[in-house]
Amino acid sequence: GVNVNHREEEFPPEIRDRAVSLRMIAGGASFDTERVLDEILMRYERYLTQASGSDAAPLWETVVRRLPSRGTRASVRSGDRVIEGVIEGYSNTGAIQLQEDGRAEVVTLSAGEMA
Repeated sequence: GVNVNHREEEFPPEIRDRAVSLRMIAGGASFDTERVLDEILMRYERYLTQASGSDAAPLWETVVRRLPSRGTRASVRSGDRVIEGVIEGYSNTGAIQLQEDGRAEVVTLSAGEMA
């Protein structure tokens, strides 16, 4: 979910050290939740429009611009394993292609968490 106006002390103790809200990021300024929702839905609609045609290239171009670029060092946690290396690119399905440190071949990871 999106925490908009929560303050740190309002989060349950078990997640307080990693939970965040827009208000916390903005230094305590509160937000109009209706406006935040409107902004999210307008952006979502733009992505839906890009994805609605038979050509997904416009959507992919929008997404890939937001991803770390080729040549960037990255760590990816996939299951119990952490893979470190340099990003070589992304597959047409969105999997990251990583030149893992100490290995000759490029590793393709379709699931994981970037660290």
